[in-house]
Amino acid sequence: MPFHIRTRERIEDKPVEDLRLSEDDPPFTRVELKAVLRVKSEKAPGPDGLTADICIAAIERDGSRIQWHMLPSLSPKQYGFMPQRSTEDAPTTSLIMSKGDRKQKAVLLISLDIEGAFDNAWWPALKHSSSTKMPGNLYQMACSYLTERKITVNYARETVTKSTNKGCVQGSICGPTFWNIIIDSLLQRLTDAKVHCQAFADDVVLAFSSESSSTIENAANEAENRHKMGFRK
Repeated sequence: MPFHIRTRERIEDKPVEDLRLSEDDPPFTRVELKAVLRVKSEKAPGPDGLTADICIAAIERDGSRIQWHMLPSLSPKQYGFMPQRSTEDAPTTSLIMSKGDRKQKAVLLISLDIEGAFDNAWWPALKHSSSTKMPGNLYQMACSYLTERKITVNYARETVTKSTNKGCVQGSICGPTFWNIIIDSLLQRLTDAKVHCQAFADDVVLAFSSESSSTIENAANEAENRHKMGFRK
């Protein structure tokens, strides 16, 4: 029974119901063998028997697939960790907006400082936001990635381990994508309220313009309330 062909097709998210199978079903392909030979043998594998090279390659692949599925639904107001966008695009957009309104109206720019944003990213919000937008296999993979995570610190011949249920590790492969999914609810909420907003990772800028200062104040206060609620609903 050619199990290997069926497994490879499933990995590529290809349908296997009408797959034409043959008796030529090698357990490893030439490409797979070459990939194994590229593994750095001087690095010892982890407790699961897998080397870091294999784990990193798997996470990079699945992280890219998650990003591909989620990007179409994410707010265009996010400029951080997004394809074909740079650090220059975000300030340029705010500058154009402020210059255009400054001639006839007062303009107020507010910078939101989300303290410990990556460290306190709430996993239930991540799961809720991605549950209907990811294929089932990727969603289950993401949930598994967030399950039973622990932080271990070795210091002065002592080891301390603590379980964690929040946070997107900065510098990790999936962290930036997970953060963009979490903060998207806030950006969508502000956009629906007709508030000009944009973000670069965890730095969010709000812009208000009006001929009346009281109108700007009221709009800013309303946006602040939405900011407080943005990560809870």
